[in-house]
Amino acid sequence: MILGTLLLIISFLAASPVFASSTFTTSTNQSVNAGLVYPQDDPDQVFNQIMVEIPGKVIPGTYLLNMALPADCYSVARAVYAKVPSGETSQLEGNISAMGIGTPKSGTNAYNEWNFRATFGNEGTMSRFYIELSNFHVPSGVTGDINVSFTASPGSPFSGNEAVKIATVESGTVKISINEENSITSSSGKIGTIRITEDRAKALRSGANSINMKLPNGFTWAKPTSGGVYVWGDAEVVPADADTDFAIDQNGSRLKISCPKAAGSSSPTYYSISGLEVLVENELYAAKGDIYVTVGGDSAVDPKKLLIGKYGGYNSQLTAAELPEIKAGRAGEEIAEFTLEETDPGALTEGRTITLKVGDGVKWSRLGSGTSSDPYLPSDPPIIDMDKSDLQGIELNEWVFAGNDCTTLKTSVKKSTSGANKGATIVFKEACVDVKGNFEGDVNVTVGGSCGLSGVLTVAKSIIPVTISIEGDCPNLVTGKQEQAVADIIIAEKKPNCIMDTGFVTIDGKEYPKREIWLEFPQGVTPTRPEKMEVLEGDIILDKYTLRDNVVPGRWYMVIETKYRSFNPSKIKFSGIKFTLDRSVPDGPLEVKLKGPGLLQSADVFSGPDYMSKVAVASNGTAAPVDLESSSVFKIGDKKYTVGGVEKAMDIAPFVENGRTYLPMRFAAYALGLSETDILWEPSTSTATFIKGNKTVQVKDGSDKLYINGVSITMDVPAQVKEGYFVVPIRFIGQAFSVEAKWDNVSQTVTLSI
Repeated sequence: MILGTLLLIISFLAASPVFASSTFTTSTNQSVNAGLVYPQDDPDQVFNQIMVEIPGKVIPGTYLLNMALPADCYSVARAVYAKVPSGETSQLEGNISAMGIGTPKSGTNAYNEWNFRATFGNEGTMSRFYIELSNFHVPSGVTGDINVSFTASPGSPFSGNEAVKIATVESGTVKISINEENSITSSSGKIGTIRITEDRAKALRSGANSINMKLPNGFTWAKPTSGGVYVWGDAEVVPADADTDFAIDQNGSRLKISCPKAAGSSSPTYYSISGLEVLVENELYAAKGDIYVTVGGDSAVDPKKLLIGKYGGYNSQLTAAELPEIKAGRAGEEIAEFTLEETDPGALTEGRTITLKVGDGVKWSRLGSGTSSDPYLPSDPPIIDMDKSDLQGIELNEWVFAGNDCTTLKTSVKKSTSGANKGATIVFKEACVDVKGNFEGDVNVTVGGSCGLSGVLTVAKSIIPVTISIEGDCPNLVTGKQEQAVADIIIAEKKPNCIMDTGFVTIDGKEYPKREIWLEFPQGVTPTRPEKMEVLEGDIILDKYTLRDNVVPGRWYMVIETKYRSFNPSKIKFSGIKFTLDRSVPDGPLEVKLKGPGLLQSADVFSGPDYMSKVAVASNGTAAPVDLESSSVFKIGDKKYTVGGVEKAMDIAPFVENGRTYLPMRFAAYALGLSETDILWEPSTSTATFIKGNKTVQVKDGSDKLYINGVSITMDVPAQVKEGYFVVPIRFIGQAFSVEAKWDNVSQTVTLSI
């Protein structure tokens, strides 16, 4: 009886085979975005691969495996065998004898579910095949992980109820902000700059409704006239065309902003949109007060509501007092007092802003070095004159810079006058600006912000405090002639104490004493010291004056030092200055510029012209006649050359290459009077230096830069070393040594004329 029972159990076990568990493994977890097809570059290529592995032997037979994708996802799938190591042919692996190609399950659509048929033989102890997915569609609205589910019938070698993660849908947030909440009236509705920031790549959803902003009743959008005005990241996701990338719905209240790149951004992107305008469509429905837009669209946006401005109900104004006269080139010049008058209590609402933007030629005085993470602070912002003001309890926050260019000051209302008997009167004083060196005219301040104040205030008048002029005629000079007289130069103060005599100032990163004023001479001009310097008017006392060529390389300066500043406006005359012009000086007026630390304390604050005044003291006309005895002649292919008719030998002949005529610089220098001691070679940098009078010329092997007194000239071909000597096209030989280089095609000669 016991034996029969055992036989029955053994028979049952033989009829119900038990297999080792199969495994399902993906090659990678892909990162995808909703609403796209993968791979994006070629959907017919493999998107992901799942390895199906069955350890141990399998009872011969044919078994089915079902693969299902999440709802609405679909893909093309196929089953493939493992490759042999050489990759030459496909073969069955383990004891799979046949593999049916995956086909969509009957009754489903869009390739969402697939069946595979595997036939097993008697060979092998482990079986393996691969399911490849391509043309993988990720529907819109999907978030998180995408899993593929596998099921199999009982008794199958495939494990049932398995799930494999093949992709993860990226999610991200798009931050929407505005730089300023402006006042909107029935006639004017410009809003601040909208800023759009992805917290990760592909957060902006592609398409025409990537972001939309809906206005409240009574307001409509004007057609935008600009798209992305500043971009950091992937510019292809930014709306660039106002006609195609922006759309306004039929009633005008909803603005749709496109993301034109189908694949989304390749890196987290920031951009801004300026010039958007809100119109008051119906004053009956347009509510006074804050205007909030509802933000939505296909992208996940934050916040859902955005304050863009305030409509109506403002009663406040700004006025300026008598205008002071301030000096160009000075730092910390004080502007006029100005008054903010609130005609109704509470008109200046808590949290609202006031901005003061100065025009061209001035900036608000700054404090600190200023970096992107630690911006400049205003050193002398407006302060409240407590004696003249009637605050009625109003409080303002500290003035700060809006941006890092020091042109816009910003404050906000900390506490309003709501509940007071009358509006506040605030008198501001002692605000200071830095003035550009050559700025002359009205100093204007544009008033704005979300408090509703608007308009332009004139707060000062800038003058050029020191001018340069000439006495007598402006002579015509010739190139190559030595020490030619120019007009006498006059420097005049409009007011006393315009030329400083103490302290230091930074210019181009270097510190100079404020007592210096500079006369900057034109490039290529070598001046002489004046024969006479005299104070014609006033009581300024000058110390000494020197000629320098090390303020800016390649340019001469006359540096005049002040011993004591003036108490009466002074006038200084410089007589007997003479110019020698090299051949790099172009035809036209020869201007002397007035500058220096004694005049330009604001030089490092501004870009562009860095002088206070300028005047033409002569003009450059025709070149001087050539002295044939000082000419040198070189012939193409000939190692002999002549200097003043005397024949000399050299180690390398001039040659023509790619249409350019090359001369060896060393022998050209010898022909122009340089000696061995005037020519230096630095092997560590492959640099040759030629010294001729007050001119130093440097050239480096393989470089297209030729340096003349430290100023670089870009050649159209790089210098090269040939047969141990530097060779340079004749045009740049002439420019380097300030000589005339002529090419005669008939005789194939080059003539250098000093």
